[in-house]
Amino acid sequence: MIVTQHTIRPFDGLAPFQEIVDRMRLRVGNESIGAEGHLLIGDSGYASQTVRLEIAADDRFDAFVEETAAAITQLGLELEDVELAVIASSSYLKLVEVLWRCSAGALGECKGVINLTPSDRPRTLTSPRSGARIEVVLCLSRQVKEVPLRPWRRGTWLAQTQFTLHSEVSGNNFRMRPLSDEDRLRMELPKGTLRHVQILSLATDSESGENLAPVTDESSVSVWIDPRLLARISSNPNGAAAKALQLQLFVDVVGAVLANARASDGFEKATSDDLEGTLLGRLLDALVGGRLGPSTSRRSDLKEHLLDLARSDSDRFLTFTAATVGLLQATMEALEQ
Repeated sequence: MIVTQHTIRPFDGLAPFQEIVDRMRLRVGNESIGAEGHLLIGDSGYASQTVRLEIAADDRFDAFVEETAAAITQLGLELEDVELAVIASSSYLKLVEVLWRCSAGALGECKGVINLTPSDRPRTLTSPRSGARIEVVLCLSRQVKEVPLRPWRRGTWLAQTQFTLHSEVSGNNFRMRPLSDEDRLRMELPKGTLRHVQILSLATDSESGENLAPVTDESSVSVWIDPRLLARISSNPNGAAAKALQLQLFVDVVGAVLANARASDGFEKATSDDLEGTLLGRLLDALVGGRLGPSTSRRSDLKEHLLDLARSDSDRFLTFTAATVGLLQATMEALEQ
Protein backbone atom coordinates (compact mmCIF):
# COMPACT_ATOMS: atom_id res chain seq x y z
CA MET A 1 0.00 0.00 0.00
CA ILE A 2 1.41 3.38 -1.05
CA VAL A 3 0.41 6.33 1.15
CA THR A 4 -0.03 9.77 -0.38
CA GLN A 5 -1.03 13.02 1.26
CA HIS A 6 -3.21 15.78 -0.13
CA THR A 7 -4.07 19.16 1.34
CA ILE A 8 -7.83 19.71 1.46
CA ARG A 9 -9.05 23.25 2.14
CA PRO A 10 -12.69 24.40 2.52
CA PHE A 11 -12.37 27.31 0.08
CA ASP A 12 -13.41 27.95 -3.53
CA GLY A 13 -11.67 30.13 -6.09
CA LEU A 14 -8.05 29.64 -5.00
CA ALA A 15 -6.75 27.75 -8.06
CA PRO A 16 -5.65 30.94 -9.92
CA PHE A 17 -3.49 31.96 -6.96
CA GLN A 18 -1.73 28.58 -6.90
CA GLU A 19 -1.06 28.78 -10.64
CA ILE A 20 0.59 32.17 -10.07
CA VAL A 21 3.02 31.00 -7.36
CA ASP A 22 3.77 27.72 -9.15
CA ARG A 23 5.38 29.70 -11.97
CA MET A 24 7.87 31.37 -9.62
CA ARG A 25 11.54 30.37 -9.58
CA LEU A 26 14.40 30.69 -7.13
CA ARG A 27 17.85 31.72 -8.37
CA VAL A 28 20.98 30.93 -6.36
CA GLY A 29 24.08 32.24 -8.06
CA ASN A 30 23.90 30.86 -11.59
CA GLU A 31 21.55 28.02 -10.62
CA SER A 32 17.75 28.11 -10.79
CA ILE A 33 14.96 25.85 -9.50
CA GLY A 34 11.21 25.82 -9.89
CA ALA A 35 8.44 25.58 -7.30
CA GLU A 36 8.85 22.71 -4.81
CA GLY A 37 12.42 22.26 -6.09
CA HIS A 38 15.55 21.26 -4.19
CA LEU A 39 19.00 22.72 -4.85
CA LEU A 40 22.37 21.50 -3.59
CA ILE A 41 24.85 24.35 -3.06
CA GLY A 42 28.58 23.91 -2.56
CA ASP A 43 29.63 24.38 1.05
CA SER A 44 31.99 27.27 0.19
CA GLY A 45 29.30 29.22 -1.68
CA TYR A 46 26.31 28.60 0.57
CA ALA A 47 26.80 31.71 2.69
CA SER A 48 27.96 33.99 -0.13
CA GLN A 49 25.90 33.32 -3.27
CA THR A 50 23.09 35.72 -4.08
CA VAL A 51 19.60 34.29 -3.55
CA ARG A 52 16.84 35.87 -5.64
CA LEU A 53 13.18 35.11 -6.12
CA GLU A 54 11.87 35.47 -9.66
CA ILE A 55 8.20 36.19 -9.09
CA ALA A 56 7.77 36.70 -12.84
CA ALA A 57 10.01 36.84 -15.89
CA ASP A 58 10.67 40.35 -17.21
CA ASP A 59 8.41 39.85 -20.23
CA ARG A 60 5.60 38.51 -18.01
CA PHE A 61 5.76 40.85 -15.04
CA ASP A 62 2.89 43.08 -16.17
CA ALA A 63 0.79 39.99 -16.85
CA PHE A 64 1.67 38.65 -13.39
CA VAL A 65 0.44 41.85 -11.73
CA GLU A 66 -2.78 41.80 -13.79
CA GLU A 67 -3.46 38.11 -13.13
CA THR A 68 -2.92 38.56 -9.40
CA ALA A 69 -5.26 41.55 -9.28
CA ALA A 70 -7.91 39.68 -11.29
CA ALA A 71 -7.76 36.64 -8.99
CA ILE A 72 -8.13 38.86 -5.91
CA THR A 73 -11.07 40.75 -7.40
CA GLN A 74 -12.76 37.51 -8.47
CA LEU A 75 -12.54 36.32 -4.86
CA GLY A 76 -14.38 39.45 -3.75
CA LEU A 77 -11.37 41.03 -2.05
CA GLU A 78 -9.54 44.33 -2.32
CA LEU A 79 -5.91 44.46 -3.42
CA GLU A 80 -4.88 45.75 0.01
CA ASP A 81 -6.44 42.65 1.60
CA VAL A 82 -3.71 40.42 0.16
CA GLU A 83 0.08 40.39 0.42
CA LEU A 84 2.91 38.35 -1.01
CA ALA A 85 5.42 37.18 1.61
CA VAL A 86 8.71 35.28 1.43
CA ILE A 87 9.68 33.35 4.56
CA ALA A 88 12.91 31.45 5.24
CA SER A 89 13.24 28.81 7.94
CA SER A 90 15.96 26.57 9.31
CA SER A 91 14.94 23.64 11.49
CA TYR A 92 18.57 23.14 12.54
CA LEU A 93 18.99 26.76 13.71
CA LYS A 94 15.36 26.92 14.88
CA LEU A 95 14.90 30.22 13.04
CA VAL A 96 12.09 31.67 10.93
CA GLU A 97 12.58 35.00 9.13
CA VAL A 98 10.35 37.08 6.87
CA LEU A 99 12.71 38.00 4.03
CA TRP A 100 10.33 40.16 2.00
CA ARG A 101 6.68 41.17 1.89
CA CYS A 102 4.59 43.39 -0.35
CA SER A 103 0.94 44.33 -0.56
CA ALA A 104 -0.78 43.13 -3.72
CA GLY A 105 -1.70 46.74 -4.39
CA ALA A 106 1.97 47.69 -4.56
CA LEU A 107 3.22 44.77 -6.67
CA GLY A 108 3.30 46.95 -9.77
CA GLU A 109 6.03 49.03 -8.12
CA CYS A 110 8.25 45.98 -7.54
CA LYS A 111 10.65 44.26 -9.88
CA GLY A 112 10.21 40.79 -11.31
CA VAL A 113 13.27 39.52 -9.42
CA ILE A 114 13.56 40.14 -5.66
CA ASN A 115 16.98 40.03 -3.97
CA LEU A 116 16.63 37.99 -0.76
CA THR A 117 20.26 38.41 0.33
CA PRO A 118 21.06 42.10 0.81
CA SER A 119 24.29 43.18 2.49
CA ASP A 120 22.82 42.17 5.86
CA ARG A 121 22.35 38.51 4.87
CA PRO A 122 19.50 36.66 6.67
CA ARG A 123 20.79 34.28 9.33
CA THR A 124 18.78 31.41 7.85
CA LEU A 125 20.96 31.66 4.72
CA THR A 126 24.36 31.84 6.43
CA SER A 127 24.89 28.33 7.82
CA PRO A 128 25.85 25.58 5.32
CA ARG A 129 25.18 22.95 7.96
CA SER A 130 21.58 24.03 8.46
CA GLY A 131 20.14 24.25 4.95
CA ALA A 132 17.00 26.33 4.54
CA ARG A 133 13.43 26.22 3.30
CA ILE A 134 12.15 29.29 1.49
CA GLU A 135 8.37 29.60 1.34
CA VAL A 136 6.42 31.98 -0.89
CA VAL A 137 2.92 32.74 0.37
CA LEU A 138 0.00 34.74 -0.96
CA CYS A 139 -2.09 35.42 2.13
CA LEU A 140 -4.65 37.75 3.70
CA SER A 141 -2.96 40.76 5.27
CA ARG A 142 -6.00 41.66 7.36
CA GLN A 143 -9.29 40.18 8.47
CA VAL A 144 -12.16 40.62 6.00
CA LYS A 145 -15.88 40.01 6.08
CA GLU A 146 -16.69 36.37 6.68
CA VAL A 147 -18.29 34.71 3.64
CA PRO A 148 -19.02 30.96 3.25
CA LEU A 149 -16.30 29.06 1.35
CA ARG A 150 -14.06 32.15 1.29
CA PRO A 151 -10.95 32.82 3.41
CA TRP A 152 -11.45 35.68 5.84
CA ARG A 153 -8.99 35.44 8.75
CA ARG A 154 -5.79 37.48 8.68
CA GLY A 155 -2.82 35.28 7.74
CA THR A 156 -4.88 32.67 5.90
CA TRP A 157 -2.88 31.60 2.85
CA LEU A 158 -4.45 31.63 -0.58
CA ALA A 159 -1.54 29.83 -2.24
CA GLN A 160 1.95 28.78 -1.28
CA THR A 161 5.01 27.03 -2.61
CA GLN A 162 8.51 26.36 -1.32
CA PHE A 163 12.12 25.93 -2.36
CA THR A 164 14.63 23.87 -0.38
CA LEU A 165 18.35 24.62 -0.19
CA HIS A 166 20.95 22.12 0.99
CA SER A 167 24.72 22.01 1.24
CA GLU A 168 26.90 18.91 1.14
CA VAL A 169 27.10 18.94 4.94
CA SER A 170 23.55 20.02 5.78
CA GLY A 171 22.47 16.51 6.77
CA ASN A 172 18.99 17.13 5.31
CA ASN A 173 16.08 14.78 5.94
CA PHE A 174 16.91 13.74 9.49
CA ARG A 175 16.30 15.14 12.92
CA MET A 176 17.81 14.34 16.31
CA ARG A 177 15.47 13.24 19.08
CA PRO A 178 16.16 12.41 22.75
CA LEU A 179 16.25 8.66 23.42
CA SER A 180 14.47 8.15 26.73
CA ASP A 181 14.36 4.92 28.72
CA GLU A 182 10.77 4.48 27.54
CA ASP A 183 11.89 4.84 23.92
CA ARG A 184 14.61 2.23 24.46
CA LEU A 185 12.03 -0.22 25.81
CA ARG A 186 9.57 0.51 23.01
CA MET A 187 12.22 0.00 20.32
CA GLU A 188 13.82 -2.93 22.19
CA LEU A 189 17.20 -1.21 22.48
CA PRO A 190 19.89 -1.90 25.12
CA LYS A 191 20.03 0.45 28.10
CA GLY A 192 23.41 1.88 27.05
CA THR A 193 22.36 2.73 23.48
CA LEU A 194 24.09 5.90 22.28
CA ARG A 195 22.08 6.41 19.10
CA HIS A 196 19.48 4.68 16.94
CA VAL A 197 18.56 5.61 13.35
CA GLN A 198 14.91 5.14 12.42
CA ILE A 199 13.62 5.50 8.86
CA LEU A 200 9.95 6.14 8.11
CA SER A 201 8.63 3.41 5.81
CA LEU A 202 6.15 4.52 3.15
CA ALA A 203 4.77 1.06 2.35
CA THR A 204 5.03 -2.58 3.38
CA ASP A 205 5.35 -4.31 0.00
CA SER A 206 9.07 -4.54 -0.86
CA GLU A 207 8.25 -5.50 -4.46
CA SER A 208 6.70 -2.08 -4.99
CA GLY A 209 10.07 -0.41 -4.47
CA GLU A 210 8.75 1.67 -1.60
CA ASN A 211 12.22 2.18 -0.15
CA LEU A 212 13.12 4.04 -3.34
CA ALA A 213 9.98 6.21 -3.35
CA PRO A 214 10.51 9.99 -3.31
CA VAL A 215 10.54 11.37 0.22
CA THR A 216 9.92 15.06 0.87
CA ASP A 217 9.12 15.00 4.59
CA GLU A 218 12.11 16.19 6.63
CA SER A 219 11.07 13.90 9.48
CA SER A 220 11.47 10.81 7.28
CA VAL A 221 14.65 9.94 9.19
CA SER A 222 14.97 10.29 12.94
CA VAL A 223 18.21 9.91 14.87
CA TRP A 224 17.48 8.97 18.47
CA ILE A 225 20.31 10.06 20.80
CA ASP A 226 20.93 9.66 24.51
CA PRO A 227 19.42 12.84 26.03
CA ARG A 228 22.58 13.70 27.98
CA LEU A 229 24.63 13.59 24.81
CA LEU A 230 21.99 15.54 22.86
CA ALA A 231 22.01 18.23 25.55
CA ARG A 232 25.80 18.56 25.22
CA ILE A 233 25.49 18.93 21.43
CA SER A 234 22.67 21.48 21.72
CA SER A 235 24.57 23.58 24.26
CA ASN A 236 27.50 24.08 21.87
CA PRO A 237 26.56 22.87 18.36
CA ASN A 238 29.54 24.63 16.75
CA GLY A 239 32.11 23.15 19.12
CA ALA A 240 34.74 20.80 17.69
CA ALA A 241 33.43 17.72 19.53
CA ALA A 242 29.81 18.43 18.56
CA LYS A 243 30.76 18.92 14.91
CA ALA A 244 32.68 15.64 14.82
CA LEU A 245 29.80 13.76 16.42
CA GLN A 246 27.26 15.30 14.03
CA LEU A 247 29.36 14.26 11.04
CA GLN A 248 29.60 10.72 12.43
CA LEU A 249 25.83 10.71 12.87
CA PHE A 250 25.48 11.81 9.24
CA VAL A 251 27.62 8.83 8.15
CA ASP A 252 25.45 6.58 10.33
CA VAL A 253 22.34 7.95 8.64
CA VAL A 254 23.84 7.27 5.21
CA GLY A 255 24.48 3.68 6.28
CA ALA A 256 20.90 3.26 7.49
CA VAL A 257 19.46 4.81 4.32
CA LEU A 258 21.63 2.55 2.17
CA ALA A 259 20.51 -0.54 4.10
CA ASN A 260 16.90 0.55 3.68
CA ALA A 261 17.36 1.01 -0.07
CA ARG A 262 19.12 -2.34 -0.46
CA ALA A 263 16.02 -4.03 0.96
CA SER A 264 14.08 -2.98 -2.15
CA ASP A 265 14.00 -5.34 -5.11
CA GLY A 266 14.34 -2.36 -7.43
CA PHE A 267 17.67 -1.24 -5.98
CA GLU A 268 19.95 -3.52 -7.99
CA LYS A 269 18.65 -2.16 -11.30
CA ALA A 270 18.05 1.46 -10.30
CA THR A 271 20.01 4.26 -11.96
CA SER A 272 20.89 7.57 -10.34
CA ASP A 273 18.04 9.16 -12.33
CA ASP A 274 15.63 6.62 -10.82
CA LEU A 275 16.74 7.74 -7.37
CA GLU A 276 15.97 11.41 -7.99
CA GLY A 277 14.04 12.79 -5.01
CA THR A 278 14.65 9.73 -2.79
CA LEU A 279 16.61 9.70 0.43
CA LEU A 280 19.50 7.85 -1.17
CA GLY A 281 19.33 10.06 -4.26
CA ARG A 282 19.67 13.21 -2.16
CA LEU A 283 22.60 11.74 -0.28
CA LEU A 284 24.30 10.92 -3.58
CA ASP A 285 23.71 14.53 -4.66
CA ALA A 286 25.29 15.73 -1.41
CA LEU A 287 28.35 13.51 -1.78
CA VAL A 288 28.89 14.47 -5.41
CA GLY A 289 28.42 18.15 -4.55
CA GLY A 290 31.15 17.85 -1.95
CA ARG A 291 33.62 16.52 -4.53
CA LEU A 292 32.71 18.32 -7.74
CA GLY A 293 30.46 21.30 -7.09
CA PRO A 294 26.86 21.68 -8.31
CA SER A 295 27.49 22.58 -11.96
CA THR A 296 30.17 20.07 -12.99
CA SER A 297 29.38 17.89 -16.01
CA ARG A 298 30.92 14.84 -14.30
CA ARG A 299 28.22 14.77 -11.63
CA SER A 300 26.12 12.13 -13.38
CA ASP A 301 29.08 9.81 -14.00
CA LEU A 302 30.28 10.05 -10.40
CA LYS A 303 26.77 9.44 -9.06
CA GLU A 304 26.55 6.25 -11.14
CA HIS A 305 29.98 5.20 -9.87
CA LEU A 306 28.93 5.79 -6.26
CA LEU A 307 25.70 3.87 -6.82
CA ASP A 308 27.67 0.91 -8.19
CA LEU A 309 29.96 1.12 -5.16
CA ALA A 310 26.95 1.22 -2.83
CA ARG A 311 25.68 -1.98 -4.43
CA SER A 312 28.99 -3.86 -4.54
CA ASP A 313 30.80 -2.69 -1.40
CA SER A 314 28.75 -0.78 1.14
CA ASP A 315 31.68 -0.49 3.57
CA ARG A 316 33.83 1.31 0.98
CA PHE A 317 30.85 3.52 0.14
CA LEU A 318 30.61 4.58 3.79
CA THR A 319 34.37 5.14 3.86
CA PHE A 320 33.99 7.47 0.88
CA THR A 321 31.15 9.24 2.70
CA ALA A 322 33.24 9.81 5.83
CA ALA A 323 36.15 11.17 3.79
CA THR A 324 33.92 13.48 1.74
CA VAL A 325 32.29 15.15 4.75
CA GLY A 326 35.68 15.63 6.45
CA LEU A 327 35.15 13.31 9.42
CA LEU A 328 38.88 12.70 9.91
CA GLN A 329 39.74 16.40 10.18
CA ALA A 330 36.77 17.07 12.46
CA THR A 331 37.78 14.18 14.74
CA MET A 332 41.38 15.38 14.94
CA GLU A 333 40.21 18.87 15.88
CA ALA A 334 37.96 17.42 18.58
CA LEU A 335 40.81 15.34 20.05
CA GLU A 336 43.13 18.34 20.11
CA GLN A 337 40.84 20.27 22.44
